[in-house]
Amino acid sequence: MTIKFRAWDGERMKPINTIGWTNGEIDWIDTPKYHGDASDFAIMQYSGFTDTHAVYIYEGDIISFTIQPYYDGTYVEKSLTKTVEYTDGMFTLWGVSLAQIYREDDELKVIGNIYENADLLEVTK
Repeated sequence: MTIKFRAWDGERMKPINTIGWTNGEIDWIDTPKYHGDASDFAIMQYSGFTDTHAVYIYEGDIISFTIQPYYDGTYVEKSLTKTVEYTDGMFTLWGVSLAQIYREDDELKVIGNIYENADLLEVTK
């Protein structure tokens, strides 16, 4: 897996070329138009997965996907819209490992991210 990061500067998403670390914390970043302190940015890591359209899935992305829980003797299809989070050393959707969901659903779609499209989550709450 390629390790990639991106940064939200409050106005737009930027790819990160280089990251500087101090004492295990991100200290500075280098983007195509910025080099300096990382504290003014929200940093998101690539999960190692892509969606059905080959779009990289990052922490903070809003994903549309379908699950089929077993309910009352039948499998019931349910469409969900959730945010990718990095928790306990793994990327998760709805508290479930993104790797597990990825294996079970081949229709994952990145529909936005929490910074540019937070309104997508408000509809599903």
